[in-house]
Amino acid sequence: MRRVVPVAAVLAVSACAYFNALYNARRHFAEAEKAAMRGDIGTAYMNYGTAIEKAAKSLRRDPEGRWADDALYLIGRAHFARGSYREATAALERLLQETTDADIQTGAYAYLGAAAVRLGDPAGAVTRLDSAVARTGNRGELAAFARLWRARARFALGDEDAAWPDVEAAAAIPGAMGREARLEWAARAVQLDRPDRAAAAFAALFRDKDAHIAADSIEALAIRAGQRWGGARTSALLDGVTSSAWPPAARDALRLRRAELLAAAGDSA
Repeated sequence: MRRVVPVAAVLAVSACAYFNALYNARRHFAEAEKAAMRGDIGTAYMNYGTAIEKAAKSLRRDPEGRWADDALYLIGRAHFARGSYREATAALERLLQETTDADIQTGAYAYLGAAAVRLGDPAGAVTRLDSAVARTGNRGELAAFARLWRARARFALGDEDAAWPDVEAAAAIPGAMGREARLEWAARAVQLDRPDRAAAAFAALFRDKDAHIAADSIEALAIRAGQRWGGARTSALLDGVTSSAWPPAARDALRLRRAELLAAAGDSA
């Protein structure tokens, strides 16, 4: 005799499979983010791709379901992280048309703006990022992300007066995105010949106990600054490393660079 499966049981199994696909997508996305943070680009790229596949599977199963917005948002962010900016834009534009979730809308505006910068449309990016900044204020990773990308858009437009407050506001936010903003602050200051802003940016980096993970980039910026401003002025940018809470090895490497800059400036002490 053929067994009749209750409709409720079928729906429960379907919902479970739907949610499991999204759960796995989120797990792979988190693994990708961790890999990207430690510089393992290949692993990050692979995990972002798997996250897209799993989220798309969840979305196909129930495009109008409870977690459809979450799946589409994850797809957009993962495409952005992989450098697939047109695909990210398509997913996020669709998301804005379909979602009523205010937090997801805010994230979509932020990532759409960032993608527009990457696609060479800084003016269009500012419009999207204005919406994201207005919604996020000055707190949290997404706020730092939106501020930093609006600064990049404004720098691309040649609007330095508006760009500096954005990059500095992003740099004041704790966390990984704030750290990226602090590095950008320092790099822009060296590039644009703004030693006072460079001093503030380097000081902010040394106050960040976890910025030692970017010690190589900071040292490279110090070398570029030395070529532009000379050893004496550039060594002062590194003064804060002596009192930082960095691990000794990272701290001592920059102290040695500082000594070399001073020596080049004729300060044998």
